[in-house]
Amino acid sequence: MSASSEQTQQALEQVTNTLQEIAEGANEQAMSAQSAVEMAAQVNREADEASQETTNLTLAAEELELLANQGQKAMRNLVDRTRENSASGVKVAEAVNSMAEQAKDVATV
Repeated sequence: MSASSEQTQQALEQVTNTLQEIAEGANEQAMSAQSAVEMAAQVNREADEASQETTNLTLAAEELELLANQGQKAMRNLVDRTRENSASGVKVAEAVNSMAEQAKDVATV
């Protein structure tokens, strides 16, 4: 081979090697980009799950608040009824005592 065809051959090999290195670099870059897209999709899914869990917790907290309010109302009602029953008990006791006194009066007549 002549010197110029040997130089041409070497230049072609260098171009081929350079193109191969560029292709390998592009392939690595594409794989990295694909990995980044998959990671971003995973982060997005986890963010959606966290958002749904936050919504569920908010709904549960609202339900608990409603139940707590209902429980407080029931307790106030129970306290009111207990007071009414206590007052009625006093009135009944007074009436029984009054009747007992009247019965004594009738018995002595």
